[in-house]
Amino acid sequence: MVAVVKSGVIDFIVFIIRIFATLVAAVVSNVFFFWPRKYKNISGDAILITGGGKGIGRVIAVEFAKRKPKQVISEI
Repeated sequence: MVAVVKSGVIDFIVFIIRIFATLVAAVVSNVFFFWPRKYKNISGDAILITGGGKGIGRVIAVEFAKRKPKQVISEI
């Protein structure tokens, strides 16, 4: 009888620890997701953008142009 009670208590403690660990992991991952990132200074660096004529490639080219690198844009 004592072994069954101890087993139940241990299972409950393990359950609470797992819930706590899950909550901590969720909070930590969200903090790092929304934490502002430092971007590399690319002014003067050479970059190559393929498909820069339209769509996502064009948006990427425009965003990189704001940072003043030496750009090579190709469209096939």
